[in-house]
Amino acid sequence: PNPNTGDMVNLNITDVKSDNVFVRIMDSMGRVVYTNRFTVDGSLNTLVTFSKPLASGLYMVELTADGEVITERMMVSK
Repeated sequence: PNPNTGDMVNLNITDVKSDNVFVRIMDSMGRVVYTNRFTVDGSLNTLVTFSKPLASGLYMVELTADGEVITERMMVSK
C-alpha cells in the first residue's frame, strides 16, 4: 500500500528474464536506506522489513533487472 507505515514494503515484479534483481530504497536526500540482491526465477514477490521503521517522507524504490532500471515512489506516513 502507498502510503505505508515504514515498517515493511511488499515488492512484486513479474516477467523477469535475468537471474537477479537488485533493489535499492533511497530517502528524499538520496541516502540509501536499504539495498539487497534477490535471486529470482521469472518473478519477485517478497516482503522487505526494516530493522528500524522508516521516517515519514518520500522514498524512491529502485529495481534493476534485465539491464533496466525501474524507479517507483513510496510515501511513508505515520
